[in-house]
Amino acid sequence: MRVRENRRTTKAAKFRTAEADGRERLVRHMFNTLEEKGVVVTDEMVHMSHYGFDERIGRDEHIHFVVNRFGVFGFTDGP
Repeated sequence: MRVRENRRTTKAAKFRTAEADGRERLVRHMFNTLEEKGVVVTDEMVHMSHYGFDERIGRDEHIHFVVNRFGVFGFTDGP
């Protein structure tokens, strides 16, 4: 699945995309990215929900977030 980090603009977010093959890799990507900010991410902290079709990029998206420590991390093109 494609992972697009949450940024102020969609254009800026396009430069911060990655590929993650399943939930385990997604959580690992989030852990590696947020570790430098002092946020330790565990699987139990990551929640996903359907976000809807984003016309700006032309695909259906799911939002993923880390509760109580960071907020919205980004979006994926699959659950």
